[in-house]
Formats: sequence, C-alpha cells, structure tokens
Amino acid sequence: MTATDTQVSTEYSEALERAAEEFEGRQQHTRQPIGYYQGGQRWWPDETRERRWCCSGLREPSYSWPNSLRNHCRTLAHVAEVFQVLPEDLRRRVRERAAAKKNA
Repeated sequence: MTATDTQVSTEYSEALERAAEEFEGRQQHTRQPIGYYQGGQRWWPDETRERRWCCSGLREPSYSWPNSLRNHCRTLAHVAEVFQVLPEDLRRRVRERAAAKKNA
C-alpha cells in the first residue's frame, strides 16, 4: 500500500463516518437536508449542495406531495451519493455504529 493509497483510504473512512452521522441525524430528524420551501409549501433540494443524480426522475413536489424530494434526501442511497461513498459501505457503517451504541 502506498502513501497515496493510505491517504485515499483515510479520506474515504472519514467521509464514511461523516455520512453515517448525517444519515442517522436525518433519520432521527435532528439534521435536515439542505433545501428550501417554495411558496411555503413545496420543498426543493439546494441545487449545488444537495441535489444529485439520484433525485432525477422522482416525483416533483406538488400541493399533494410537498415533501417527496425531502423524504428522498433522507435515504441512505442519497446520503451516500452526497458524501461520495458506496451505499453498501454506508449501510455497514451505520449497522456497526448501532451495534456499538447497543453494547455501550
């Protein structure tokens, strides 16, 4: 393993930890996706900091479904995309953190 590999591995591990914290917070509603309410009713993700390719093709917010994108932005797949980590790695890290909390 080279120094560059170690640096990439460390950066990925740090991103994975931040993603796990963010996902848990979003699931518990203590952290919110970055976005705004248009007209006080429909929620839209911030175009530069929150919206990703996984948001495309989803139901656009409407009067009947004002939080469709906000709910999506709380999913594991979306948080993994925001933090540029693999969803399976994030899922594993979230499970590890839950087990550690349970055993503490």
